[in-house]
Amino acid sequence: MPKKYRGGKDGTETKDKQVDSSESVDNEAKESSPENLSSADTSTGTSIAGNGSWTMISEASLPETEDRISEVDIEDDKAWQTELRHALEEQCGLFEVCRIAGGKVLPEELRIRAWQACLDVPWNADEVSSGFNHWDGIFNLKNQARLGEDCKKLIQELNRDPEMERLSTQSDIESVVTAFCANKHCDYDPSSSWMHILKILLPFHLPSPMLYEFFSVIVNKFVPKDGSKNEVVHHLFRLIVLYHDPELCNFIDTKKISIEDVCASWFSSLLATDCTLETTMAVWDIYFQNDDSFLIFFLSLVLLMSVRDQILEKKDDSKLQLTEFLKTIPGNMGVEDVIDFYEIANNYLALTPKSLREANWTVIFGTRPVSPTKRLHIPIPQALCLPVTIEEIVTAATRHSGCRFFVIDCRPPAQYNSGHLVTAFHLDAQLFIQDAQAFDKAIETLLESQKQALESKSIASGEHLCFMGSGFEAEDQFVHMVVARMLQHHHKYVSLADGGYEALLHYVEINALETDRILVGTDIQKISPRSKVRQSKSTEAKVADEKLVVKASTSFFNKLKSAVQTQLPVVKEKISTYITSPQASSSAPVRHVSAQDKPRRAQYRPQSVFVFDDADDDYGDKVDYPEGDLQNWKEFVRRPDVLAHFECLEYVSAEESVPAILVISETDVYNFRPSLEQPEMATLSSQHTLMEVLKIVCRRRIPELITIKYGTMEDGNVTVDDVEKFYIAKSGDAIKAIKLQIVRLMSEQEGRAFDDGE
Repeated sequence: MPKKYRGGKDGTETKDKQVDSSESVDNEAKESSPENLSSADTSTGTSIAGNGSWTMISEASLPETEDRISEVDIEDDKAWQTELRHALEEQCGLFEVCRIAGGKVLPEELRIRAWQACLDVPWNADEVSSGFNHWDGIFNLKNQARLGEDCKKLIQELNRDPEMERLSTQSDIESVVTAFCANKHCDYDPSSSWMHILKILLPFHLPSPMLYEFFSVIVNKFVPKDGSKNEVVHHLFRLIVLYHDPELCNFIDTKKISIEDVCASWFSSLLATDCTLETTMAVWDIYFQNDDSFLIFFLSLVLLMSVRDQILEKKDDSKLQLTEFLKTIPGNMGVEDVIDFYEIANNYLALTPKSLREANWTVIFGTRPVSPTKRLHIPIPQALCLPVTIEEIVTAATRHSGCRFFVIDCRPPAQYNSGHLVTAFHLDAQLFIQDAQAFDKAIETLLESQKQALESKSIASGEHLCFMGSGFEAEDQFVHMVVARMLQHHHKYVSLADGGYEALLHYVEINALETDRILVGTDIQKISPRSKVRQSKSTEAKVADEKLVVKASTSFFNKLKSAVQTQLPVVKEKISTYITSPQASSSAPVRHVSAQDKPRRAQYRPQSVFVFDDADDDYGDKVDYPEGDLQNWKEFVRRPDVLAHFECLEYVSAEESVPAILVISETDVYNFRPSLEQPEMATLSSQHTLMEVLKIVCRRRIPELITIKYGTMEDGNVTVDDVEKFYIAKSGDAIKAIKLQIVRLMSEQEGRAFDDGE
């Protein structure tokens, strides 16, 4: 018989979901650890942490009236609350609170004691055991004056009365924060969300030592280290959004909105900055029961997804308008929404690769007390999509647990045939350049194979697309292109096997796994010598005790270069063909001149400088590296007249490219060549006025590849002085910046106002 989820904690019917009876879960009989309480039961689509607020009953046992429902729920609430009260009196721990409360919002009179149990705050923290009592009592922080001002402002917001109580509370807050900083050997950071965290704790009127313990545990355990300045947090959250909804992520990217600008306070204050006091307490009730520091990523994801349609409708909004809208999302959540909020978050958590937390725990939250942290081969800020560890991929393929991956091996056919993961399908990534139609057909076939595998419940089936390369940048140049193409077409659940096939061989070898259960066509004993040779080339830059390290580029320039440039002769020929651009469309004669003859005055020029075209083999004289004084290009781009800059590659010939930084100012275009030894230093390769830009040519099939022609136009004669060809990831932004500024300059010359349309 079908069953329904009925009722909420207030006894009213809040949601009905038809489910099959085979999907029912006996939560009372299920024993699990506190860690399991935060995980989702993917077979039912509901989370264990949230099941306590939903009573699953058969239709035959449904009460006849809503009054009956209310009476039953009230009795149930009294029962578990009484049990929780007795457990807290006996100084119980996290597991008991989770077992009794089951992910419910806690009653106000039991809240602080339940938090104490969940956070493992000592029951005698008001005695000498508190870290607060180890403080020497000296107020000598560098930002002590600012701390005092922030404490006073917080007290004014709380409207404490009388005056004596306000002064006492203000003194307590300043003492707690000063003691915390002294014990951590750090200074008070005014940009942190510490005041907002303390604002949630102050209504409980805790003594200073106890307030210190609560504050220090929350900050140390759940708030990312370095607070809002931890760039890994914001990059990782963007990758999670990209994984679950690439269309939404791409839309936010096109608006040039930084995730940090929107949700930095969500992470640094656990939503205390943005939600009401009552809602924040309800959020913390379940958050502390889950005991999962990473849950804030998925709570933030739910916040964005809750207004997804409204966000996508704001195409005409400015960057500032959309940013302000996104910031207000948490404020719309009420206490009654919290249970559903967590249920959905746990479902997203279950649909996300678990290695995400293991690989990033240390860099986000510091040392983890349980289980060693795994290291990613490519840092999160440089990752194109969500990386998945080889361990999780192998576990999913052999034990059929967790996220199931549809693995796509993107190595050349010869490498794939010599050995591959037993469940991996093949896609030759070089088709992306060599034969676009064949590539599109191959993708279509793979997606159809994925659908059939899911329907037949094959061991190779999986809803999650995981692309695997060789693990070596020189051999994986087109894998990132393939992944980017999938994301641009809004395919969700797209990931990249961290370390590639080489990491797979290493994992099988060091764990002494049965090769024939994991690999096809490979004898690992024959592979090992080759692995050791490759490993020896990078020993100096790696950990000494590793037997094998998969090389990965940590440089933006190397990564971008590897995505375009190749050493394979056949692909070299293809790239030479693909990066040619058009001859001047004008019928006027074109004459090349030397740099010495180049006039520097602004000339009349056509309005449109941007075209799509397909053939040009002019690279100019750029092969030799420029000689000149090194300067700090990062300081240069901070100049007030600089509008934008782009780290990119410059093609100096059909077969050679070099790292470059294209800088656009209010009057000029600069081309810097960074130093290989000092990445922040660079030599100025060229400088042209914006009014010298004759044409910007963009490839239709490779829009990231642009050609800029500089010169003059007099009396119908076009003189091309210089040609520069770049591969820029955000080529559209670069073209727009140049074009808008040229139009602005021309408007100023003609004495008319300029409107950029934004």
